[in-house]
Amino acid sequence: MIKLIVCVCIVALSIGCRKSQQPIEASSQSHQNELELRMTGSNGKDAATFLLSSEFRKISLEIDALDSVSKRNFHKNYVSIDSTGTALSSRLFMESDPEKIIGKLNDCFFKQMNIVVKIERETFENSLPDRIYEFKTATVPGACLLMLLVGEKADIPLSIVSIKSHYFIRFDNGNVKRNIELLTGGTAYPDSWYLSNYAKNSSDTLRILSAREASGMLYYMTSLFLRDANPNSAITGFAKALEKYPSFTDAQNQIDVIIDKNNDVPKLLEYLVATRFENASLGALDRSLALLNFRTGNFKSAADYYERALNRQPDDVALIKGAGISYLNLHDYDTAKRYLIKANLAVPSDTQVVNWLAKCP
Repeated sequence: MIKLIVCVCIVALSIGCRKSQQPIEASSQSHQNELELRMTGSNGKDAATFLLSSEFRKISLEIDALDSVSKRNFHKNYVSIDSTGTALSSRLFMESDPEKIIGKLNDCFFKQMNIVVKIERETFENSLPDRIYEFKTATVPGACLLMLLVGEKADIPLSIVSIKSHYFIRFDNGNVKRNIELLTGGTAYPDSWYLSNYAKNSSDTLRILSAREASGMLYYMTSLFLRDANPNSAITGFAKALEKYPSFTDAQNQIDVIIDKNNDVPKLLEYLVATRFENASLGALDRSLALLNFRTGNFKSAADYYERALNRQPDDVALIKGAGISYLNLHDYDTAKRYLIKANLAVPSDTQVVNWLAKCP
């Protein structure tokens, strides 16, 4: 009888212990889930990640090969950025409080790295992350890219947000969102503040950039500094920017500027045809190839490239008009009318389109 009572007590004690441990296990699991949220920013689910750091390494090596004059110590600075992010990750180990995470990120960026963010003319030194790390002064886009690189290494869920020509950082772990304004040392302004200060009209909205689109910004800025010394390579770089960030109109504008200034169209055309052939992903070059073929009177090739470009940007009125005029010159009036009517519907006030339509039988 005594043995039976002892056994019952032991069993009861064992059950009681397991019950008392359950909240601890649940708490531990909850904490782990919070950590996963911080690291992934998407409900803790694994997903294919586009690594900005890998793209940055590739871009910088390409630029160094083209521009050895600048003598950028990329490798040393890249390792330093990488190490800074790793050290920050260690300081954030098992930290799930967003305020503390952001606070340590800001301390790392503005105090440890001593980065000063200003609105000023872009240069190599203040626009490219590895140069910013070395020279400590940054434009807003350059600072955003550097913080994104550090945050990526530290497993902090960050994104770049754009509104008009301004950029800022957003922390978003799936539960908490907070903006980080780099011009004011990491101040957390609400979305309404950005809309009030930067939106010019109701169509101006906040746009969150993916890591792929952020890499497009990197390609854009590096190509910007090659524009005068190596315009052909700059065009390729801007096209790569558009490949990553298709709606980045500044990159397309830069390509258009280079083409407009070029005095040797056949040579440029030859270079772009070869580049396009070697890089199947650079569909952004189709627009330029269409324009250059049109200028040389090769309307068949121009029409083909306009068609390809329209596959990427079906509502681009300039491309629609270009295709229409190309087919008009080829005497393919039915196809010409189809494109020109579409252009006319998009911009009824364009009298040139009306005149071209009148030339179609």
